Amino acid sequence: METALLKGYFEECLFRFDFFIDDIITESLYSNLKEWCAQFGIDNYYYVLRNQNIENLALYTYSDNLLGLESLCKFFILSVSLDDISEDKGKVNYFFNLKENLISIFNDANQNLYNDGYLRAWQDFCQHIEKVLNEQQWQEFLEYIIAYIDSFIWEIGCSEGTEELNYENYIDNRLNSVGVLPGLTLMSLTSQSNGFPSEINKLLDNLSFCTTKLIGIENDLLSLEREELENNMFNMVLLYEKQFKCGRQEAIDFFINEHELYFKKFKKIIYEIEANESRYKSDLLRILKGHEKCIVGNLKWSLESKRYGV
Repeated sequence: METALLKGYFEECLFRFDFFIDDIITESLYSNLKEWCAQFGIDNYYYVLRNQNIENLALYTYSDNLLGLESLCKFFILSVSLDDISEDKGKVNYFFNLKENLISIFNDANQNLYNDGYLRAWQDFCQHIEKVLNEQQWQEFLEYIIAYIDSFIWEIGCSEGTEELNYENYIDNRLNSVGVLPGLTLMSLTSQSNGFPSEINKLLDNLSFCTTKLIGIENDLLSLEREELENNMFNMVLLYEKQFKCGRQEAIDFFINEHELYFKKFKKIIYEIEANESRYKSDLLRILKGHEKCIVGNLKWSLESKRYGV
């Protein structure tokens, strides 16, 4: 019953968000991505591009970007592949090695090719984006990638008993483990070649924070039943129940209220961007559109692909 009610709530949210996804992943682009995945042995591309469901690539389907649509889609595939790898909690050494290898790739994307297909795919991607990002932007993007990987290492540490899993620690880690911050950062960095002034960056940071919070709450509410069945405590609802010794409905209500709160904050930022009359307004509107697509795309993907069994 809880699952059905939550599904209904989020289906209603899609109407209230009122964000229009108007771009289309073409058949030729889909074919190119499929070939790219096959080239590097990324065998879960069908999961990523299931039924050519374009909404799960929604964040990256805007065209006015220095990096280009195809490269942004490739990053989404690399990011989701990383999330898939994390399902195996025993791969802690893999993540430590992956972090070191990615730092090495970011320092020199043209070094000798790796044997691992996933690393070679990263190398191929980095060889393209290094032409677009300056050194400072390059390092900022890398920091978000590393934070994403570290979030998996922390979860594995919790499973092994070397880290403490509690509500506060999980919420702190969830900002990175949601996995959207690297993509949101890349979108901002590649929307304006000369960067933004500090006041604009602060606005974009607030926008990214709201987007990440919304998606994190959505994912944990929709995956609640599956994770409880799997005795998987990496869920904010389950940890909130345990921490505050409350019932299920009270915990769900708390996070629905949190979701409503962050949506109001998101709408407030929309008004700020629409009222902005600086020379960066067109860039801000383009980035905002990407965030809107990210929120709607993630929710539609979760509901339509049934990745959480909902």
